[in-house]
Amino acid sequence: MQKTIQSLWLAVSIVAAPAAFAWEVNRSFPVGDGGQLTVRTEQGSIQIETHSAREIAVAITVRGFDEDEVAFSFDHEGDDLRIEGEIDRRRYNNQSIRYSITVPENYNLDLSTAGGSIEVEDLTGEVDVRTSGGSLAFYNITGPINGNTSGGSIELETVKGRVDVRTSGGSIKVDTVDGNVRADTSGGSLTMLDISGDLEAETSGGSIGIENVSGRVDASTSGGSIRASFAMQPAEAVSLNTSGGSVTVEIPGDSNVTLNARGYKVKTDIPVNGRTSAERRLSGDINAGGAELNLSTSAGSVYIETAGRF
Repeated sequence: MQKTIQSLWLAVSIVAAPAAFAWEVNRSFPVGDGGQLTVRTEQGSIQIETHSAREIAVAITVRGFDEDEVAFSFDHEGDDLRIEGEIDRRRYNNQSIRYSITVPENYNLDLSTAGGSIEVEDLTGEVDVRTSGGSLAFYNITGPINGNTSGGSIELETVKGRVDVRTSGGSIKVDTVDGNVRADTSGGSLTMLDISGDLEAETSGGSIGIENVSGRVDASTSGGSIRASFAMQPAEAVSLNTSGGSVTVEIPGDSNVTLNARGYKVKTDIPVNGRTSAERRLSGDINAGGAELNLSTSAGSVYIETAGRF
């Protein structure tokens, strides 16, 4: 197996005025399906797209840095490629680096940047990404996703596989996932739509919206309201808890669930032991009883509404 290591310190092209000058690095590497791309960079956004060719095409655009201030190395071995980006010094607010990389459709990713957004689309493979300051986005992915950002929003759409995403400062939106989802944020809202699996969701400072989760649901927030809607009766236990808002759950009128609700007031469209409202707490079977519906708020009310009543 032949191994090549190449370092590039040269600018390929320089354009525009000195305050916004840019240069590019363009490389391609032959690889097969199932390999792994590893990126480690001190700064820069990363965008990953796919194609049917058995190669990786790399285009790196650098703005605001002199040619001797940034270095890129490429370590290509078999079907794997490792890219590293190092910065000698930073001088301008408008300095930026952008990695635009096209990989085979069946490929694995291990990406890390100390400052920049990461976006991946149309990929089959394992995805593991981290950024210290930027948003994360994943579209049309088949395979497990692990995503972590210290300061940015996260968005996922159309994923087949397990999802584990975390941010210390941003909102998270998940739309159409065939698999289990775990989503955590320390400062933002959570929107969870159409999940065929279990859901664990937590935020320390935002609202939570949930729609059509077929598996177990465990969601909590320390500073916002929770609203969950189910087109079909929950088949697994649902636990929703907030310390600073209301909890509203919408279910079909013929749902068979067992309610355990606690709040300032509890109101339900569907009678529980002949009651439709209560102070502080209401527990009992809805219709024939079934999966547990555990709803709790320390500073608000709980509402159980009939799906499609409006």
